[in-house]
Amino acid sequence: MGRGLAAAALAAVLAVSACGGSRVSAPQQRPPPGASGYFVGSGGGGVGVSVDFAGFDATALAIRRALERVPARSRPGGTAALPSVGVVSIVNDSGAWQPVPVLVGVLGDGRAVPLAPARRAIGDRDDAPARLARAMLPLASLIPPGGSLMTYVVAAGVAADQLATIRIRVGAGSPATLRPQQR
Repeated sequence: MGRGLAAAALAAVLAVSACGGSRVSAPQQRPPPGASGYFVGSGGGGVGVSVDFAGFDATALAIRRALERVPARSRPGGTAALPSVGVVSIVNDSGAWQPVPVLVGVLGDGRAVPLAPARRAIGDRDDAPARLARAMLPLASLIPPGGSLMTYVVAAGVAADQLATIRIRVGAGSPATLRPQQR
């Protein structure tokens, strides 16, 4: 994943540093067909997951307010994108404790976009909005048998409607794909 980010950063630098007078511009990436910002699927082993980037509960709103104070990252095409916050709902229908899945966004061209846990995206900032958002986030790392969990992820530098799919991995299991769904 680190190589993919480095390659994307290099491509962005090359795109914006065209030599004097050049009219070259980076192509605008269009949302994948059916893009909704809402993804659903199974991670295998009895774990079902949905990710909703239009979710607006109190915690998601607090995370968005905390991240508004972070400088926006530049998107392909030179426009700035505020971080997208996804509400992640996880259901464990298995008979065993399961870890919270790792999620990675996939753009239409196959590039990977990290979906960082919101706690990591906020970091150790000490301003009031960051403290409030951090206090509202769940602390779970394991989901009990028959249990569920809600958590939050952040896609920095990309709008949620640019995501074609989301890849997930639950523990040491095989990767699986969450597909976009219409609301």
